[in-house]
Amino acid sequence: MINKEIIIIDNLISSVEEVNKKYELIARKTGNNFNIFNILNVQKDEVKHSKFLAELLNCNGIHNQGQIFFILFLELLKKEHSELDNSVIVNCFYHSENKIILEESIGDIDLDESKGGRLDIVIKGENDNIIIIENKVDAKDQHKQLRRYKNNYPNSLLLYL
Repeated sequence: MINKEIIIIDNLISSVEEVNKKYELIARKTGNNFNIFNILNVQKDEVKHSKFLAELLNCNGIHNQGQIFFILFLELLKKEHSELDNSVIVNCFYHSENKIILEESIGDIDLDESKGGRLDIVIKGENDNIIIIENKVDAKDQHKQLRRYKNNYPNSLLLYL
């Protein structure tokens, strides 16, 4: 009985090693293991992540690529969430001059926790269209956090990373 168990375990280990090798090959070919945040040793620094994302999404960013990253972001949103395909909020951003705000304060948190807080990234477009990005990196959700943000900007698109 013990020999059978050893053979089964050996076969299982061999199978796992084979799967691992395939994943490693895919990662090498796709660059999947590349992570700029790990390289810079800021993998748990939410503020730096937000700054980086905001800079990429900024049409006037120092990357000098205009709207290309922002358009790719919108396209990805629509691809991943088909309900946003005809969204006025999303579609208005294609042709507008967007303003990106980092760590926007919306006031102190009130007693019933329905208002207040700090928004990680706010993207403001024409006609009061707003996208809010709540960027979570190794942090817990605050009580009623997303509800407070939505109460402040009720017609916004709120994204949670």
